[in-house]
Amino acid sequence: MKARQWPIECTPAVRDEAAFMDRGITITKSSSKSPNEQPARGDADEPRLSNQSMRRRSFLADTMALLLFFTITGGINERYIAGMSWEEVCNARLLGAVLMVPVARPYGLWRDWVMKRAGETTMSQLFWDSLSLMTFQVPIYAAIIAVSGAEGGGLLSGILGAAVMMLVLGRPYGAFLNAVRRLFGLPKGGSKPMSLNTKTRPR
Repeated sequence: MKARQWPIECTPAVRDEAAFMDRGITITKSSSKSPNEQPARGDADEPRLSNQSMRRRSFLADTMALLLFFTITGGINERYIAGMSWEEVCNARLLGAVLMVPVARPYGLWRDWVMKRAGETTMSQLFWDSLSLMTFQVPIYAAIIAVSGAEGGGLLSGILGAAVMMLVLGRPYGAFLNAVRRLFGLPKGGSKPMSLNTKTRPR
């Protein structure tokens, strides 16, 4: 009986498998895993961590933008238009800062939602940015001065004055907010959905 000649490069494991195959026996290979081996968790955790980071940066960006912008503009208005002393301006701005922190991010979300209706033209951007600031901030301002004791004509004039100021500052603040968001690596917000920005191509 002639002996089988095995190739020189064949390992014992390969020779055993070939011998079984000659006899009609199929060897099923199973991937062996250690019982202590666990699936990688990085890919599952990355979206969650990314969302948390995005929410945290959005809160910080919107809060910083509102505090900086309205502390400066409010201080100028109170000092040079309302004629308040610097001490009164500081007190008013400190109180304003406390009130602005909890509403900064909600306003950012409100503005993003309103600005989805804006077109690409400058006038459309100006209109919707001003409208978003006025409709959000004026009711808050009206409630503050009403609780502070304003009533009748004083309350009405205060609300009208705030409305005019918010209309004027709406677009400048929107541009400032977008700039601060870019510094935090965030999109400007208020973009239209893709289906509204692109035209359907004929098939």
